[in-house]
Amino acid sequence: SLKWSSNRATIRAMAKATYRMPTFNELYYTTLGTTGLKPEEARELNVGFDFGTSKFDFSADFYANNVENKIVAIPTLYVWKMANYGEVNILGVDLAAGTEFSVAAVKLKLTANYSYQKAIDVTNSSSKLYKSQIPYTPLHSGKAAAVATFGKYSLSATTIVSGKRYF
Repeated sequence: SLKWSSNRATIRAMAKATYRMPTFNELYYTTLGTTGLKPEEARELNVGFDFGTSKFDFSADFYANNVENKIVAIPTLYVWKMANYGEVNILGVDLAAGTEFSVAAVKLKLTANYSYQKAIDVTNSSSKLYKSQIPYTPLHSGKAAAVATFGKYSLSATTIVSGKRYF
């Protein structure tokens, strides 16, 4: 992990290997659990930066992950089951921005996040699903929020959007 910072900006880079055991629910939950799940093993790379002033902040992260035995929930005829995908490659970008300002006695805070995550199955090149997006991982997702504060009272609105997650 590397990091460089100035008064207003930070640049960071990270490489790591992680290991994730299946949770108790993934292994044993009624009709969902699969006792034969293997643990996930991932190799992860990330490069990111932050920039901020007293009124505005922005961050961006770019990442690439390779995951062996990715644990995914799969719908079957009447129930869901947990399964391992042999190998998944993930490329992604996470962006976030926020600003804060006042209008008369009202303080406004606006934030937005966007994620692009291409998570493709690269287990078997002869499979019909080879290099397709894995189930329930949207390619695009995001969130926007606004908070207005007046004295001890506040009003907020949030919206979350998600692209197509399964076909």
